[in-house]
Amino acid sequence: MKKIIILLVSIFMLMSLAACSSKEETPVDTGSDVKTYKVGVAIYKYDDNFMTLYREELVNYFKTLETDTVKYQVDVMDGKGDQGEQTNQINNFISGNYDVIIANLVQPTAASVTTAACKEAGIPVVYINREPDNADLVSYEGKATYVGADARQSGTYQGEIIANLPDKGDVNGDSTVDYVMIMGDPDNVDAQYRTEFSIKALTDAGITVNCLVQQRGDWDTAKGQQIAADALSQYGDKIDVIFCNNDGMALGALQAINDAGRKVGEDIYLVGVDALDEVVELVNNGGIMQTLVYGITLIYSRAEPIGAFREDYTNLSSGTFLNISYLIWFTIIVAVIMWFIYNYTRHGKYMYAIGGNENAAEVSGINTNRVKIRIYATASILYALAGILLAPKSGGASVNLGQGWELEAIAACTIGGVSTNGGVGKISGILIGVLVFEVLKTSLQFLGVQSNYTYIAQGIVIIVAVAMDIRKYVAKK
Repeated sequence: MKKIIILLVSIFMLMSLAACSSKEETPVDTGSDVKTYKVGVAIYKYDDNFMTLYREELVNYFKTLETDTVKYQVDVMDGKGDQGEQTNQINNFISGNYDVIIANLVQPTAASVTTAACKEAGIPVVYINREPDNADLVSYEGKATYVGADARQSGTYQGEIIANLPDKGDVNGDSTVDYVMIMGDPDNVDAQYRTEFSIKALTDAGITVNCLVQQRGDWDTAKGQQIAADALSQYGDKIDVIFCNNDGMALGALQAINDAGRKVGEDIYLVGVDALDEVVELVNNGGIMQTLVYGITLIYSRAEPIGAFREDYTNLSSGTFLNISYLIWFTIIVAVIMWFIYNYTRHGKYMYAIGGNENAAEVSGINTNRVKIRIYATASILYALAGILLAPKSGGASVNLGQGWELEAIAACTIGGVSTNGGVGKISGILIGVLVFEVLKTSLQFLGVQSNYTYIAQGIVIIVAVAMDIRKYVAKK
């Protein structure tokens, strides 16, 4: 908790300095002598133990700064672990003329795009917990900064905790520290240092180490418990130490350790990160060896995000032609091409025929297998194009970028009149469906609706659209 307060104070000081030289726009005036400063906070995802604590403390801290003449409007958005989603939220803050943006990025590589956008708008930006490349901060000197702990130091502390134990972490006395590393989210540059330096601290102390298991737990308590349980089942008493990259997974690992009949501090060691209240209590009671006060960090992963794109590539998303974004032009061009294919080519007619009744189409002489291969090939080309355009817009790319969007795509098409039973639909309707769905998402974000309720709202829209489609289908029958 002290660490969070220090970070919050640092953020406020940096905001104050930035405000002295920020854009000339006047804060929102809500009364004769009352000024309200708009603060946009972008969190990488809400369902993270530490960030839940962090954002609550952040909102409460701004309340303590308010006076009779100064107020703060703090709007916090859930990035849902999706950099594309978060980039849209940050762009909404910018278009809403917020006075400062506090960003806990899904992917630190997206800082280049975020910094450039904030610089163009003259809005100070404070990055928290996930450290961006120094070049991204220097490019907007005095208005862009990072507040957080040193990932190298945090990793070193974890290793030193074990190295400073009387048995140096070698519980079973075989002259080797056999460990399990439960990793977090793969899309964070700090993570590489956390894993590397925690083990480096042991080897620098002359301790021989052996990694038994190194597995991704996605910061999730249940996954941490499962990974630890599987490791304990496979290796048993051979395990000396379990390293966890956050307290959420450490709590899960602790449960697995207890279920296996072992006891932390006696026949196994467990270290975590975050200093959650329940973990601090366990530390005080001897339940967990140590926890480091640090924000969200990540561990080493081979699924490293890609960033630092060339300027001519990033211009695909930021550039304009005739004052219209390139992305809009791409949308128009693809829509026109697909409209032509659907309405004026044999392949387009075949697609409608197969969608309406595949058996009837085959009987009429259509080679349905060949047409379906063409359909899937066309879809793969469009998926690739979407990825090419999304990466520069998000500022980076990773294996989970756009994960779950397939359901949104289906929903948008259904809203636009595409039948789930096949054979019905228009390109113009799909464009309208996409527009309606995106307006719904953006509106809910601006209203500050929690992510859980956002999913419910989107789900209701999908259910209603599908129900109406089925009703039409049944009525025709």
